[in-house]
Amino acid sequence: MIVKCKILINRVLIPKALLMAFLLPTLSPIELFAQLSDSKIKTVYTYQFVQNIEWPQENVLDSFRIAVCSNNPALIEDFMEISRTKTLKGRPISIKVINDISRITKPFPNTIYVEENFNEDLIKLFRKIGNYPVLVITEEYDIKDLVMINLYYVDKQNVRLEFEVNKNAIEEQHSLRILPKLLLLGGSKIDVALLYKKQEELLKNAYEKVKKFQLEIDNQQKLIDSQHKEIDEQKEAIAIQKLEIDNQQLKITSQKNSLDTLINEVEKQRQMMSINLIILKEHQREIEQQQKQKIIENEEMVKRNEILEKQKIEIQSQQQKIDNQVNILDLQQKRIQAQKWFLFLSFTVVFLTLFLIYFIYRGYKSKKNANKLLEESNISIQHKNEEIEAYNEELKVTNDELNFQKEEIFVQKDKLEIVNATKDKFFGIIAHDLRNPFNLLLGLSELLVEQISAAEYDKSKEVADKINQTSSVAFDLLENLLTWSRSQTGQIQFCPSNLNLKDVIDTNILLLKNSAESKGILLSSAITENLYVYADKNMLLTTLRNLLTNAIKFSRNNDKISVEADENDDFITIHVLDTGVGIDDHVIEKLFKVNEHVKTEGTANERGTGLGLILCKEFIDWHQGRIWVESKKGIGSRFSFILPKKVKE
Repeated sequence: MIVKCKILINRVLIPKALLMAFLLPTLSPIELFAQLSDSKIKTVYTYQFVQNIEWPQENVLDSFRIAVCSNNPALIEDFMEISRTKTLKGRPISIKVINDISRITKPFPNTIYVEENFNEDLIKLFRKIGNYPVLVITEEYDIKDLVMINLYYVDKQNVRLEFEVNKNAIEEQHSLRILPKLLLLGGSKIDVALLYKKQEELLKNAYEKVKKFQLEIDNQQKLIDSQHKEIDEQKEAIAIQKLEIDNQQLKITSQKNSLDTLINEVEKQRQMMSINLIILKEHQREIEQQQKQKIIENEEMVKRNEILEKQKIEIQSQQQKIDNQVNILDLQQKRIQAQKWFLFLSFTVVFLTLFLIYFIYRGYKSKKNANKLLEESNISIQHKNEEIEAYNEELKVTNDELNFQKEEIFVQKDKLEIVNATKDKFFGIIAHDLRNPFNLLLGLSELLVEQISAAEYDKSKEVADKINQTSSVAFDLLENLLTWSRSQTGQIQFCPSNLNLKDVIDTNILLLKNSAESKGILLSSAITENLYVYADKNMLLTTLRNLLTNAIKFSRNNDKISVEADENDDFITIHVLDTGVGIDDHVIEKLFKVNEHVKTEGTANERGTGLGLILCKEFIDWHQGRIWVESKKGIGSRFSFILPKKVKE
């Protein structure tokens, strides 16, 4: 894993005397205040950047070549003005204007200035120049890991520019050296004009002092001339002594350089440890707050479980009552059916009786009354039937509500099991995996202090390297842990867009290239141009970084890691393949599961927690995709995941 060593410089002003030294020959004070433009400030920045960067074999350069990627006439003219009126470190300046980054070819210029509207092509530029000692100056560029020197506005209306320097990208990746004076640069229009007036007064005072000093020097020169003879006699003796002193000085200088180098390395490690400890203390407070929140949530979950248990008992009691009521209704229905038959027989007898009475008494009215009684009986029976049907409907609704409550109970039970597994995983990592690196860091730092005190500098460098490696592992683990924690608490926003897959993969490969090369592993991509996916950029970057880091961890010297892709009408399948040690079948079954603890050491004894793969699965699930692995022990592995293709705009 690459250790990010980035210097972010905020609110640092350009030394105004340097800016005036550049503009003074051509502008008066009034003109300087009126004509100081945005492009001129950027040009002066670039001039001072190049002045304070040291190139390998700089002494053999015949000129400083600067390529300007811009279509701004004012900026181009200001660069041309520099080439006509100034030199860099005693050498002429050669300016070449380029409106297409792809036209930059070998031999590369010493410096490339890229205007903001060319930023989308910067990935191709960094891929093309590789590790060549080329200084790239950008504007408003947002991929900070690739930035070398980046200009940005803090107040665009008043042309307030600041800049940031990525020391790792300049010195480690491109073999350049930053001179200390670079850290004093910055500025704006008003600052330059005000300081110009102050500087003019200082120059007048300095001129008067120079006159006085000149008179004193003339007097001293006469005295010096009289002493030349004595000095000449002493020169021969001094020359002999000087040879001896020079020999001793060379030895002392050599020893001092070795000691200074070691002290600088130790100081860098100490600063990194201090920064990491500060970050960890901040994250520890966040973790403690999350722990308290989890405890409260667990207590609430226990209370909910108790309420659910009570509800379950009540539901069972209600179900029993409903079953009893159903039995009672069955009995009532049987009784009603018997009553129907009884009424039918009764009405039959009544009808026959009335029929006989009709013929005996010719009782028309009696027959009419009998029919009326029959209709009233039928209406009464119909009302009872409607009441029975309504009661059956109420029973059906009650049963549906009970079934819905049962389903909710099962869903809450599943969620509770997932939350408990997540909590156990989270606390397990904090209690064991995150504590071990810091125990090791404390032990190694104590050993480093003892060895420095005993002047055992050779052993101290080895311990410092181990501290660096352990800090990198702890930082990666903490970064994954915090990302996973944010995903569990709903703090990550899902913002998909159309992304160029090749650019995203090339960015990850560029960041992990040094890590792979340190183990002798070849890292490559077979992704073609113009292949787009519809995905969240940060989630896709995190997923690919974790899969590539995992492949590097389990690969050996001379192994190969590659990224490939297949596409169909709707989806793109991305594969990360390696020829490493492979994975056992029983371990594959546990991958991507939060409730399974997978812990395997890499080929260089790297340690991990399996949290990165869990993050990968969670991010791919957000895209409605799928992730899986195929592996053979001793042959290699292939991790694959599916994403939707570019959405037509």
